[in-house]
Parts: sequence; structure tokens; C-alpha cells
Amino acid sequence: MGGDEKEIFVNKEQGAKLRNTNSLSQDAIHRAFRRPQRSSKMFYKYQGATITLLSGKHTGRLGVELAKAPSGHVVEATSLERTLIDATVRPEYAGGVTSVLQAFRLAKNRASVDRLLTLLAELDYIYPYRQSIGFYLERAGYSDAECGLATAHDIRFDFYLSHDSRDTEFEPKWRIFFPKTLE
Repeated sequence: MGGDEKEIFVNKEQGAKLRNTNSLSQDAIHRAFRRPQRSSKMFYKYQGATITLLSGKHTGRLGVELAKAPSGHVVEATSLERTLIDATVRPEYAGGVTSVLQAFRLAKNRASVDRLLTLLAELDYIYPYRQSIGFYLERAGYSDAECGLATAHDIRFDFYLSHDSRDTEFEPKWRIFFPKTLE
């Protein structure tokens, strides 16, 4: 978006659902991530802002806390760690993978990697977003110990940093396809 236009995302959690017990396969990952990211069609323009309504995964409001808005009002918002996870899972809502990497850089020495990975495990995604987070941590200059927390589990699949990537490179350590333009 150009100029002073702001994007605001409001999430309404979906109802609880049974976990998908289908086994993840490399072919299923390739099929899903070669397509564009799903995006909300429910958005509204208001006073120079685009407000997008999201229908997010049921999490029991995991990682939601009270925060003070610039206006001084107390609002509910996701924690820094939960925000990093959400940006990793849906990078297009965060401005793309370059913006997500910048967010990890800005969060360095402020975010708890242990808390981030604990939240990620509790969110119980079927896709191996731990690999994406490890990749971002390493690229953002986190310590070897912090990056090592992300490799505590077996890495079984090749994965993608974002959907619909056309011109990618492959990082073998994290088994991640990422846009060649990422710096």
C-alpha cells in the first residue's frame, strides 16, 4: 500500500475443530504452497485505512494479552512472540517475507525464542512452520543457541517460506524454499 494508508487486521477465531489427522506428505506441501496464500475477502475502507476481518484458527486466544494503544486505550493484542508466528504463517498479511524477516530482526533481544517455540507447539499446526521460524531466526542474527532451539525436532520435509513463490532458492539446513529477493 502506498502513502499513509494503514492496514488493520481484526481476527475472529473459528470454532474448535477436530485436528486433521491426515499424514503430511511432501507432495501435499508442494501442492499447497505452490498456490497463492488464502486471503480474506472481507475488508473495508475507512478513513484512509483498510480493515480486514480474518477468520483465524481456534486457539483459545493463545498469546492474546492486554496492551496500551497509541491512543492510550487498553486493547487486546497478540504478544510479540504470537505476532511473529502469525506473520510467519501468513506473511502476506505482514507485508511479505522481507517484512517478516525485518520483524524478527527488530524483535531480537526482545522476544523470547523459548516462548515463541512453546506457543508454536501449542498452536499445533500441521505444517512445519518451526523450519520457517528457524530460518528467520538465523537470518535475523539470533544466537546459535536460540537457532538451535528451532532444530530440536526432526526436519522431515522440504518447506516454503511463503505461498506462490516463483523464483526461489533452497536453504538445505532448514530445508526451506525462499524468494531469491530476500535479503
